[in-house]
Amino acid sequence: IDTRIYKNGQGMRREQDYLASRGFVVLHTDYRNHAFGDDDPESQLKFRMDYSADVINAGLALKNSKIRTLDKKRIAYMGRSMGGGIGFNVAVATSARGIFSSYVFFAPTSANYVENFNKWGRGNADRANPIVRFVGLPEDNPGFWAKISPENYWSQVSAPIMIHHGDRDKSCPVRWARAATKGLKAAGKDVILHIYKGEGHNLAAGWSTAMNRSIDFMGRFWPPPAAGE
Repeated sequence: IDTRIYKNGQGMRREQDYLASRGFVVLHTDYRNHAFGDDDPESQLKFRMDYSADVINAGLALKNSKIRTLDKKRIAYMGRSMGGGIGFNVAVATSARGIFSSYVFFAPTSANYVENFNKWGRGNADRANPIVRFVGLPEDNPGFWAKISPENYWSQVSAPIMIHHGDRDKSCPVRWARAATKGLKAAGKDVILHIYKGEGHNLAAGWSTAMNRSIDFMGRFWPPPAAGE
């Protein structure tokens, strides 16, 4: 990835600025053990479920906020890479129903947690060993790994999803997005997948198109403005 465009861990500043300049209020969540988030030494053994809970709580905070300039009827979720994978968790969580009216994911991680472990954990002893001691490898404890994979809960998705993915993504292969889309459609869910030819993990030439598509998509599922707004 060209570091002039994107660096790991930088968040979604480009997207935030784009949205804020068009009248959106943007809340960026700091996950545990990231930036100004709380320290949690056991986070590695929570398989991003703790991050998912943090996002849901942030959404609830917005929903229940007394800030008058916030339109609490128009809240959507946008995430990239790990944030997209966490978005899958949030989308299937019954506790998130009624918070986010739609979800937009850029190059999400897999909705099958075994694939994420195989990609980033299995060959990394520092990551893998604590997990193996805790629950075992996927082949040794398949039931557990199935239970933490959002792809096994597509029936619980209650809001539409849009996915943007480059077909040359070497970090999160586009087949993951295709598999998630196929599963969501099989479950009768509203999902749109946009694939950008020649693009990698972070969109470049297709980024503006993706953002315009995202704004249009989110707007479809928000109530019309009240009189005088």
